[in-house]
Order: sequence, then structure tokens, then C-alpha cells
Amino acid sequence: MSLEISCPTCGKQYKVPESYVGRKAQCKACGSQMAIPAPSPPAEALEELRAPDDFGLLDEMVNDPGAMGTKLKPLTMAARTAGRQEPETPLPATKRRNRSRFEFPEKVARASIPLLIVGALLLFVGRREWKLASLSKEVPQKMTLAQLASDGPGDNIHVELSEFRLLPDLSVVKYTDEGKDFEESTWTYLWIPAVPADRSGQPATNQIKVLVGTKTISGPDKVDEFCGQATLTGLVCNETDSLNREERKLLNEGMQGVDAASCYIFRAGQGPASGTVQFLLLGGGGAAFLVGLVIGGIQLRAKYA
Repeated sequence: MSLEISCPTCGKQYKVPESYVGRKAQCKACGSQMAIPAPSPPAEALEELRAPDDFGLLDEMVNDPGAMGTKLKPLTMAARTAGRQEPETPLPATKRRNRSRFEFPEKVARASIPLLIVGALLLFVGRREWKLASLSKEVPQKMTLAQLASDGPGDNIHVELSEFRLLPDLSVVKYTDEGKDFEESTWTYLWIPAVPADRSGQPATNQIKVLVGTKTISGPDKVDEFCGQATLTGLVCNETDSLNREERKLLNEGMQGVDAASCYIFRAGQGPASGTVQFLLLGGGGAAFLVGLVIGGIQLRAKYA
């Protein structure tokens, strides 16, 4: 098969065998040398060979097909797709837990309710001790039982009581059920009516105006020793730490005819709390309650956000 070529200098046309492709020849008309190019591929074939990554190469082949010589070959499918990256199929979205919010460890989160309870109890006790301390002075005032029954404690509920007579026969005991009977049980609190020392005999129950309470007696063998004391120091707690419902019921049932609600409640052995104790109770209770409140609030927000 022969090829038709023309001299690039004078335009003289020649027919040469296809086997001369890539070789050089001399024009007989003007004597200039020329390279015998490879035949140009049809336009349709060029369109099939075009690909986005091959534009530069194809343009070079079209403009100067002889430069490629006989090495020009149609691109295969593998050559067309070589170097291309197929788009990756996105993985199905998985629902992940949002951990951008801060959450406490489980053990810390469980401590919120106990902290709230402990904090509330400490605040309650601290407020009571603060109230008792605000109504009392560090040094107790000396009073006879007759003065206390008639005038009350005044501006200092911290009292050193004297000239009294205790009535153990009318006493009321609060005790536990550890023992099989009363004698073997552990006493938790004891109330004993008190009257002025100058009154002899058994007084009428409506004349009893002072009830002495103590938690230092754990059994009946300590009652006589307690009643034999000449003075007792304690707090008159009617305004701050009076009888609760259970104590009032117990006294009314145990002391027939004695109006416990109208009596002065003298708690022997109790004194005003120091400033350090008040600070620890109120400060510790407030801190515990606040920490429990913060932990609980953060956990609820993280749970329902």
C-alpha cells in the first residue's frame, strides 16, 4: 500500500511505499529533505480515542502524526481507564451517640442524690446549732429552778441550774428494743420532771413547769447518780429545739396530768456549738448540696438534650 506525501518546501507530491514511514527522503524538485510521516487516522477514529486525560497526547498526534511513526495504536479500554479513580461508594451513615457534651462517670452520677440528702441534713442541723448559739452565751447564767419556772431563761438560754429536786418516779424513758425486757434495753433518752428543792412530798402534776432531758443515761443504774447532782448545765430549748410530735405524745402518755407543751425543756449536758462547728455544718452542707445539685443538673441535661 502506497502513501501520498508532499514536500513541505515546494509542494511536490510523491507516492511512496508504506514501509518508508519514519524514514527521510530528498525532494527531486528542490532537493530539501523531508520525513515520511505515518498516515493520519480517520477523524472518526480520533474522536473515539479522545479522553479527558489524553487531550495533550492526541493533539500532538494530530498535529505531528509522523513523530509517533508506526507506534501509533488505538487505545484499549484498559488504557482509557488507566490512572482513573472510581468514586468510592459512601458507607451507610451510622447513628453515633453525641459525646460532645460532658458527662460524669456512672459512679459519680449516682452520688448526686446522696449528696443532696447529706447536704440538706447538714444544713438543717447547722441552722439549728446556729440558732441555739445565737440565743445563748458561752458562759452559762446561774439560775434556780424556781427562777426558771417563773421568769424563763431570758436572753441567755445557756443555764446552770441549781436548787432543784428531780422526780425519777415520774420519769419517761425512750429506749430501743434490743433487750428482751425493759431492764435489759438500751436507753436513748430520759425525761425527768423537776420541782424547786424547797418543795417536799409529791407535788401536784399541774405544778410541774420544768422537764429535764438527758441522753447520758443508758440504764436504770445511772438514774440515782444523775438525780443526786447539785447543779446541771444545759440549754433551755423551747424556742429552737422543743419537743417533736413523738416526744410530746410519749410524755403525755407517761406523765399523766403534766402538760409537756407548756413546760420548759431543759436539755442537760448540751451547750452552744462553737463557730468552727457551725461553719463546718453550714459550709459542708451547702457545698455537698451544691455539688449534688450541679451533678444532677448536668446529667439530666445530657440525658434529655
